Amino acid sequence: MKKSIRPVSLADRPMICPRQFALSLSRDIPRYWVNNDAYTTHMLNAFSCIFPGGERFFVRSVIHFQAKIFDARLRRDIRNFCGQESVHGKQHEGYNEWAKTYGYALDKMTTKFEDVLRKTLDSRSAPFCLALTAALEHITAVMGKALLSSEELLEAFHPSVRPLWIWHAIEEIEHKAVAFEVLMQIDTRYHVRFAAMFLGTIGLAVGTAILMTRLLQHDRQLLNVRSCLRWLHLLYRTGFVKNVLIGLCAYFRPGFHPWQSDDRALLDKFLAEVLTNVYEPGAGTKEMAA
Repeated sequence: MKKSIRPVSLADRPMICPRQFALSLSRDIPRYWVNNDAYTTHMLNAFSCIFPGGERFFVRSVIHFQAKIFDARLRRDIRNFCGQESVHGKQHEGYNEWAKTYGYALDKMTTKFEDVLRKTLDSRSAPFCLALTAALEHITAVMGKALLSSEELLEAFHPSVRPLWIWHAIEEIEHKAVAFEVLMQIDTRYHVRFAAMFLGTIGLAVGTAILMTRLLQHDRQLLNVRSCLRWLHLLYRTGFVKNVLIGLCAYFRPGFHPWQSDDRALLDKFLAEVLTNVYEPGAGTKEMAA
């Protein structure tokens, strides 16, 4: 009988630290700041459209069940999770404002995406929204890990934009288990977890594709076959796609837990790189009161 994979113990997991991030972007940054490529840049611009509304949805879904969580450690993690997600949303709103200088209305796309998300989920139950949050939080953590695991992909980022995405990836990995652990105290049914991940993956893929298409159409780059091939080649060559697919499949395993993947060394490797962009970085290492 195959042994189950033991997750990293609670005592050994990294502290979830809400950090205030200093975003500094200028008009000197190239329009296509990843690999000088339209497709790769607009994939990340599409994600930035999704993040503010998505982060608010995640916070609402988890906070809804806070009163039913009696474990002091998990209640603390919920607060710190909400702190991190709130800052993520604000920073990507700032990024989206900066994108206006290139004629991209990312803020309007964000508002429309959030409206669609709200209307779609209004009829869903609170437990299912929590299950969807746990699934999407796993996806963002997996993507964050895939990004940090690819030096070649990160090297293609403009140095002024790179810290934003590294910082976001770090914090997504730090709090990757919070929504999942709340879900396990509210609804442990496997089919609910399975359905939420299946629908969440499709929804995120479709939403990203629509936003990315609109941005490429704006730049008249949608039919740029060479750019599309460079984008696909970069994602496959760096192992990004492979690592994301492996991480997504793990979620469907019975007995899964996010910290069965030990990412502590990866966090330690990159945290120092973004501390210069964090307000009072030393304060972020202290545990918030339970």
